[in-house]
Amino acid sequence: MNRQRGYSLLELAISLVVLSLVVGLIFRFSGLAVDFSNSELERDLLRSADSALVGFVLANHRLPCPDSNADGSEDCAGGTAVGGLPFRTLGLPDARARAMRYGIYRAPNAGSAAADADLGVVLDRMPLLEVSGVPLGARLDFAGNRNGIDFCAALRTASLAGFSNSRVHATGGSVDRNVAYAVALPGRTDAGNSGTLLDGVHTGGSPAFETAARAGSRLYDDRVVAASFDRLWGELSCGEVVAAVNHAHANAASAAEVIMQAIADYKLQLDLAKRMAESSLAGAVAGEAAAIGGVALAAAEAALAVAQTILTTGAAAAVTGLAAAAVALSAVGLGLSTVSLAMAVISLDSATQDVADFLSQGYVVRSQALAARLRANAEAADAAGLY
Repeated sequence: MNRQRGYSLLELAISLVVLSLVVGLIFRFSGLAVDFSNSELERDLLRSADSALVGFVLANHRLPCPDSNADGSEDCAGGTAVGGLPFRTLGLPDARARAMRYGIYRAPNAGSAAADADLGVVLDRMPLLEVSGVPLGARLDFAGNRNGIDFCAALRTASLAGFSNSRVHATGGSVDRNVAYAVALPGRTDAGNSGTLLDGVHTGGSPAFETAARAGSRLYDDRVVAASFDRLWGELSCGEVVAAVNHAHANAASAAEVIMQAIADYKLQLDLAKRMAESSLAGAVAGEAAAIGGVALAAAEAALAVAQTILTTGAAAAVTGLAAAAVALSAVGLGLSTVSLAMAVISLDSATQDVADFLSQGYVVRSQALAARLRANAEAADAAGLY
């Protein structure tokens, strides 16, 4: 007779323990999987917000203003530096973007556009080196061109300013530092028991943001992305563009205008040399005429001296000798004036040929055309901005 044997109490207890361990591990790993999935979604959302902000700068030459009334659109009135992320303005579809905290660096300067560092405003901040008032040079003022280069100028001004805790900054690291913008994404729980999902300094009204490197804990589960001035400067290729527009292009245009002025001055010197040769020729002609007149006068005086000698039966013979000497000297003067006249003609011919040769090369016209092209290129580069 077969006897059926069931589980003993010990076997049942062991089975229940193993089952509970398996169930616990399943819940544990499923929880980790959910946490990992949420972390990835949060990182993706922050990356999307970061990319959208950089794209907004490229399209609008400024950062969007914070959202002050939770409608998802930027509010630029009043110069607010911290508020909600304007996800509708940025075109972010994720509903969690509504809860993001957002801040931008704002340091306006009403007295000088070149010294302004309000990253939420478009201003004509270039060039930083004004040369329009000098008598020579390209006189490039780039008036009316407001684009990404002006945003780069504001970034440079902000980066050179000292730290200010009254402006948007990252805190909690080794050194507090101002940043161009910062975005904080709240965690899924009120880890800090602040009454909101935001934790740490994000719960206050200050322009401070936790550093992106702060690790999560039971009291903090926010995530942050912050863009330093240097990072944004590099991403926008500000260094290459600003150096070209504000220095290379402007310097080349200024040099071209200096060359144009130098060529014009050289042309003026040639004209003056020609006029001096003409004056010398006129003086030589006058000298020749005077010399001829002097010879004629000396000859007349010699004839008169001969007549006096005859009338005085030789008593005035000495006067005749002097008259003869005067004729000889006048003849020498005529010869010298003739040589001077010949040299003046040669000098005039040479000066005239120099002017003709210079004009035939077209240096004046070519230098003017070069200066105009370089100025146009410099202005076009500034107008093009970062593109």
